Formats: sequence, C-alpha cells, structure tokens
Amino acid sequence: MSNEDINRLNLLSTLHYIAGAITALLLCIPLFHIARGLFMGAQPLSEWEWPFLLVEAIFFVLGFNMAGCIMLAGWKLKRRKNRLFCIAVAGMECVLLPFGVLLARLSQLDPFHNYFKGGQSEKGQ
Repeated sequence: MSNEDINRLNLLSTLHYIAGAITALLLCIPLFHIARGLFMGAQPLSEWEWPFLLVEAIFFVLGFNMAGCIMLAGWKLKRRKNRLFCIAVAGMECVLLPFGVLLARLSQLDPFHNYFKGGQSEKGQ
C-alpha cells in the first residue's frame, strides 16, 4: 500500500473516533430526560409514563452500544483487523445522517478494500 492509502485509512480511523464521540455525546440527551422523569417529579410516575421511559432507556443502551462499535471500528481500522466488522459498522453508520453516510461511503474506497493484502487475510483475521 502507498503512503497515501495509509494516510486515508488513518484519517478514516480518526473520523470514526470523532463520530463515535459525537454519537455518545448526543445520546446523553435522553439520559437527562430519563433522570428528570424519574427523580425530579413531585409525584410518582403514572402508568402511561413508564413505557416512554422504557423506550428512552432502550434507545440509550442501543445508542451507546452503537457509539462503542463505531469507536471500536476506528481502532480496528487503525490496526488493519476485522474487515467484516468494519463493513458491518459502516452499514450501521448509515443511520447517522449525514456523518454516518459519509463515513460509510469513505469505507468503500480502494484503500479499504486493499488493506488486508499481504498475509493477514490468510490467517483469517
């Protein structure tokens, strides 16, 4: 691989770290809403408020898992490991508009397809 390809993959890895951090930061909004609903109310929650808090909690947990997967994909891109995982995360990133679509599109460039050349692909990594 050329130095330009290596630089592009390093840039893509850095952008994955940034996208994962932004995703995690934005997911703190439902966390504050959950905390406000549970702890700041003067009255106990009624039966119709619990499903809303449950849905927010599910989105929070799934979103933080997604943010962690995005950062993990950046780490794996930096080390040139687990290409299939990186492709799966690129597909999952399409949900995050517009940055996720940009990262998914950048993941389909030629350096990404060629970064396993040279012996690692025979080991099954």
